[in-house]
Amino acid sequence: MSGWLEHLKLGKSEPSHTRMLIYFYDGDCLAYSDPRMFGRIGLTNSIRSFIKQKNLGPDALEMDLQTYLSVLINRKGAIKASILDQSIVAGLDNLYSDESIFHARIRPDAHGLTEARFKILFKCTHWYL
Repeated sequence: MSGWLEHLKLGKSEPSHTRMLIYFYDGDCLAYSDPRMFGRIGLTNSIRSFIKQKNLGPDALEMDLQTYLSVLINRKGAIKASILDQSIVAGLDNLYSDESIFHARIRPDAHGLTEARFKILFKCTHWYL
């Protein structure tokens, strides 16, 4: 929702809203900047256990078309709500879902899309991201 990572070469000053710095042996560092202070950073020993604990669905950019169709085609709710639900499709936020839906020329409150419309939305999501 907020924040970004920036690789800083040795001697480069940190961004003004840096919340965390990770220093490397060569003097470079990785800065996490978050002016709005909504973002969070954490550590995990296992990505799989983190995904399971957070009940995350497949990553939007790692899904193939068949997986995308299988998780979305029989959903009863509005398309925007469905693709924003992180347990169905992980990794899409409000901005990216709006842009993908807009470029696919689908109303955010549309229900019961055809397979052809889902294919267009899939392409638009991958094009936009």
